[in-house]
This record gives sequence, C-alpha cells and structure tokens, in this order.
Amino acid sequence: MRVLIASPRKTGNAQLRCLVATAYGLALIGSRDAPDGSDITAIGPWFESFPDRWVAHTSFQHSPELLALLADHGVSVIAVLRHPFDLLVSIHEIAQRRTSKKGRRLRESDPWEFLAGRDLGDPVVMEYAIDGFADEIEWLKGWHDSGVPLVRFELLEAAPSEALADLAGTLGHLDENQIARAVETCPAENLIWSSPVLGRRMPPVPAGAWRERLADGQLSILRQRYGDDVRKLGYEPV
Repeated sequence: MRVLIASPRKTGNAQLRCLVATAYGLALIGSRDAPDGSDITAIGPWFESFPDRWVAHTSFQHSPELLALLADHGVSVIAVLRHPFDLLVSIHEIAQRRTSKKGRRLRESDPWEFLAGRDLGDPVVMEYAIDGFADEIEWLKGWHDSGVPLVRFELLEAAPSEALADLAGTLGHLDENQIARAVETCPAENLIWSSPVLGRRMPPVPAGAWRERLADGQLSILRQRYGDDVRKLGYEPV
C-alpha cells in the first residue's frame, strides 16, 4: 500500500498521516525533501526511493498528470480540505509564530514572509487575502473537484475515528480495534511539537476560529471575494 496525502500546509496532515500509518502499518515519509510538484518528472524518482509500504504528505496541487503518475506507481491519494477562512487565519498565524522566537525571521523564500509582524487587519495582509490567497482557494477547489477521497479538517479535529473509518472504504478494511489504536497513538496535541528556536510548529487554530479572529469589515470583503468558492467547497461564509 502506498498513500499520498495532499493538503495545504498546517491542515492536519501530520495527524492524518500518523493515523493512516498506524492503522495500516505503513512507514512514515516526511515531506522535507519532496519536490514542489511543479516538475512531474521529479516526483516518480522520489516515490521510488521509498520502502514498499508508506504514507507521505505533500502540498502538491491537483492535475490530471499528477493523478496519472500516482496511478502508474500504485499510489492512493487523499486530499485534506479546510474552511478557507480558517486556512487564511492559520497562514497568518504561521507567519507570526515563525518570527516570535529570538527575533528569528522567516526565510526570504517563504511565501508568507511579508505577513510577519502584521495584524490580520493590516492593509498588506488584506491585500494578500484578496489577491495572493486566491492561489490557496484554487488549490482547495482543484482537489475538491478531482474525485479523490476527501478528509475535512473539521471532522479530523472533532472525530478522528470517524475520519479514519471513512477512508477504510478506499484504503482497505479496518476493524474497531485498529481504529481505536490509531486514534490513541495519534492525538493531535502530541503532534504539535516544539523547537527551541521556532517554538510551536503548528499554531493552535481550531475549526471556526475565523469567526472570532476576523473583523466584520474583513469578513465582508472575504465573503464578496470568495463567497461562491466557499460554498462550492461545502462550507458557509457566514
């Protein structure tokens, strides 16, 4: 069995990867050395360096060429979705957390470096929300429309056993004991680990946080810009 989890960064992929690995006895593959997905020819050799049974996660965007490559290598793919407004809040939080320890700055190559040190209502952040964040929306829509199995962050957070059981129809049968063992082994709080320099690697942005953290004016702009997309993804912008 080979499984690829495709998700935007910081959407529960580490927990889902742990659940799948524990339930099915798969090797955990990190994404540190993964290709960025823009060069399809680089992905196959990356797969071929793995053991026979593995689960990995990446932020690859959907494309017919990627799905064909995954099929050629016998890889099952799962996509993780999250409410877009929560994803925006999480991205902002990541930028702040990465600069909060010992004055460390994000690398210039980090796509969110320019958000660091700015409040959610800052004009620069809102400019990103209106323009640059559209790329994240397209990422979500691409996998949502792809036909691959989907796991919603909200269900993974609230009921990981149910999220894992839903995947059993695609990945293979799991009994109650296998699911219970995986959930016990992979609680979300244990996968939020710390670094002496960077601090918490996964900011605590629970489902629905956008309702409290985004001001009415910001929400009005976001609803006008992305309301139809949010609904298409199965969420409500209100």
